[in-house]
Amino acid sequence: MAQYRSRNVSIPLPAVIAVLAVFVIAMAVVLGLLLDKGDEPENHETSSYYASEEPSDTSEPVADNKGDIIFYEGVGYDLLSVVNKNYQMSSSDGQPDLVTLSDEVTNREGGNYQVDARVAEPLTQFLEAARDAGYNAILWSSYRTQTYQNRLYEEALAKYMNEHPGADRAEAVEMVTDTAPPGASEHCTGLSVDIYTWAAHAEYGALDQRFGDDPFGGWLEANAHLYGFILRYPEGKEDITMISYEPWHFRYVGVEAATEIYEQGITLEEYTGKLGE
Repeated sequence: MAQYRSRNVSIPLPAVIAVLAVFVIAMAVVLGLLLDKGDEPENHETSSYYASEEPSDTSEPVADNKGDIIFYEGVGYDLLSVVNKNYQMSSSDGQPDLVTLSDEVTNREGGNYQVDARVAEPLTQFLEAARDAGYNAILWSSYRTQTYQNRLYEEALAKYMNEHPGADRAEAVEMVTDTAPPGASEHCTGLSVDIYTWAAHAEYGALDQRFGDDPFGGWLEANAHLYGFILRYPEGKEDITMISYEPWHFRYVGVEAATEIYEQGITLEEYTGKLGE
């Protein structure tokens, strides 16, 4: 029978050192790749409910004084900006970052309804919840340019003077409280919307105060804060808001502020301390 003898095989020291060096370099490369991966941007998806190629930055800068009309370039107005006849927007302010809502969201065909980009998603959720509750909600009005708001205001003044022979413009300006003058309308911020139904339009007419007694009007007021909205011009607060009761007009302020305003039964003016000059 053949016999085999084992023999020791020695590995040269330089070879051992080379192998160790290669191993150390490889481990360093792998570790570097793992660390770099944490810096990659997240993959955001754009909502299919409104037209916007890129998701907007929903971060909100903090205003120095709560309620001040502050315009953030590339973002829009501070969410708590109080806009009314005493606190008016500047004509030098830029345009808010707007997105155009789809017909699916507005429940209207062929409209060009726009809102501040921060409002689009919560408004979509608000309207969807209304429809889930059995109300055929439509978006009646949203962002307006200063030019368009001026036209509406002049029409309101002319209507008042036509209905009150002998009334001059000064009287009309004092008495017209259902349409804000340009610079004093929240619609120009992109943060406010009017919500209605065609059924209410058929029964009461366009944007009628009786909508507040409608079941849907009540649902809107009771649920708006859950989505960051407030009933901006509540009944009995006309002396503070300087605008007639509007059960269809809702303003986005964010969930936290909206909840506090709703639970306390106050207006945005009272919440921010902006009660006039």
